[in-house]
Amino acid sequence: MNLAHQLDAACKRQGLSITGVSIGRPGDRQTWRIDYLPEATDEDRAAGQTLIDTYNPENDADFSQEQRRLRSSEAVGRQETRALVRLLARRFGVSPATIRQELRADHEAEQ
Repeated sequence: MNLAHQLDAACKRQGLSITGVSIGRPGDRQTWRIDYLPEATDEDRAAGQTLIDTYNPENDADFSQEQRRLRSSEAVGRQETRALVRLLARRFGVSPATIRQELRADHEAEQ
């Protein structure tokens, strides 16, 4: 996964007021930059700098979990899957939402 995408997600999970991030050279944190919204506070900027100084993408379990959820949602949202969900819901007399929830949980468990 893209380091900039991971750092951007980490900033947003912390609630920082950012527009995005830029990674110049991955091995040189001096080239990493966080772009802040005008309303960003000094605390946002300090927290962002701490992230730049300490962020380790290999230890970002929250990002990994977010990606698994996203892939599960994408898989469940495909047209073929939606048709199958409707068919199963009618066949077993349950709501499509129940089937989608079980599919997402199963998909996440496999990853």
